[in-house]
Amino acid sequence: MTQLRSHTRLVRKLQDALGDQLCVALDDPTVVEIMLNPDGRLFIERLGHGVAEAGVMTPAAAEVVIGSVAHALQSEADDERPIISGELPIGGHRFEGLLPPVVSGPAFTIRRRASRLIPLGDYVSSKVMTEAQASAIRSAIDARLTSSFPGVLAPEKPRSLTQSSQRSF
Repeated sequence: MTQLRSHTRLVRKLQDALGDQLCVALDDPTVVEIMLNPDGRLFIERLGHGVAEAGVMTPAAAEVVIGSVAHALQSEADDERPIISGELPIGGHRFEGLLPPVVSGPAFTIRRRASRLIPLGDYVSSKVMTEAQASAIRSAIDARLTSSFPGVLAPEKPRSLTQSSQRSF
């Protein structure tokens, strides 16, 4: 992405719209995801703590956030282009924003870049997956088995997922 000359102003505008709480959360390595529901309720997911409510955001502020990200991506967000996906200009985190008519009110998700690698054993101990699933993943990695699933997250960007035969994880 080519950096806009107005990048500094754009980041400041985005920080103002996000507010101090969300800007602090974006710098917190325990934060995994920030979510705004169409009803204006904010949620923050943290490592080891799960998802918790984090207040509210007005539709106007949410539209500024989505519009600012669209501008940074050299795009527009409106009723004809209500879905914005790309990199947040603050920290390079993954951003997905939605506007009506695809949702009842502005909504977005900011998925932070991974702050640390999570060993499969941690997923097993927290009961996110079984030992058998973790073992299947380890075997697939050892055997260098991969499969490409185009369009899993974005149609223009194929994703590669490690898998073992036809097993479902």
